[in-house]
Amino acid sequence: MDNQVKDKIILLVGCTGILGSEFTKYLYKNGGILILADLNFKKFSSFKKLYPKAFFINCDVTKENNLIKLKNIIRKNFRKLDSIIFNVGLTSRMSLANRIPFSNFENYSLKSWNQTISTNLTGAFLLAKYTISFLKKSKGSLIFVSSIYGLVGPDNRIYSSQKFKTLSSYSASKAGLLGLSKWLATNYAQYKIRVNTIVPGGIKAEQNKLFIRKYSDRVPMKRMGNRNEINGILAYLISEKSSYVTGQEFVIDGGLTAW
Repeated sequence: MDNQVKDKIILLVGCTGILGSEFTKYLYKNGGILILADLNFKKFSSFKKLYPKAFFINCDVTKENNLIKLKNIIRKNFRKLDSIIFNVGLTSRMSLANRIPFSNFENYSLKSWNQTISTNLTGAFLLAKYTISFLKKSKGSLIFVSSIYGLVGPDNRIYSSQKFKTLSSYSASKAGLLGLSKWLATNYAQYKIRVNTIVPGGIKAEQNKLFIRKYSDRVPMKRMGNRNEINGILAYLISEKSSYVTGQEFVIDGGLTAW
């Protein structure tokens, strides 16, 4: 058992995706007291059987009243948090799964742009606004999950033969998380609250072989990341071992952004 997260009261928002599912499994297995928040859909409901000791809250981060409700539920049932993890992200592959057509930048709709920004960035702002006060008592940790596409532009040669493409709104929102993290870090350091960002590279999931090969060719370590390879930095940022770390980005990308 990883004692870095044992008995920590942890709010994980966005617990059912590729990384979210791994975070949930890892934190639960290692004794974290989990508050899991996500949209109310089939996979989220199935987690109630997998993780019976966890506390579940249905939450749409694009709706402010949902975050107010979440705050009130936490205040009533827990009163404090040791760590908050924002792991929400509307991605291009999710757009493909939902049969949302891809258009080039000059035809990209304002509605699509706003939907991504509202989910990936405004959702983070709302979550921080309504829950960061819970970290004052514990001198806790707020963690955003961004992406390397918040740091560098995508190599579109990787996507040339794929049905899904990269989105300008995704890059903008993930870059925005870095700025929000730094602003919160400097403003809340007086309360001993730490705010940091994890920046993963491409994580191997259900991509086709051609995509995996093309992406891996762009990485010094010649492979995509495995979802469990983010757990170590997550545990570190939750724990007191990172007591002097705030306002930082932790890039886990096999060296892609070091080229």
